[in-house]
Amino acid sequence: MEEERLRLGVFVADRTAEAIAQQRRDSDRDGLTAMVLYAKAGGCRWATVLAHFGETLDNGAGRCGHCDS
Repeated sequence: MEEERLRLGVFVADRTAEAIAQQRRDSDRDGLTAMVLYAKAGGCRWATVLAHFGETLDNGAGRCGHCDS
């Protein structure tokens, strides 16, 4: 009886670890996708960063590599 409960506990812990690992992979993939979209953005990259944090540029274009080119 005790041995069966221990095996069940290990099974649950393994499943929980798998779920946590999958969440981490999904989060990492989402972060990578956001970075690629940022790099490919056609507009001012500084404005993109500010928009992410709910802010806007006061004077139009920023000083990013895209605006400088």
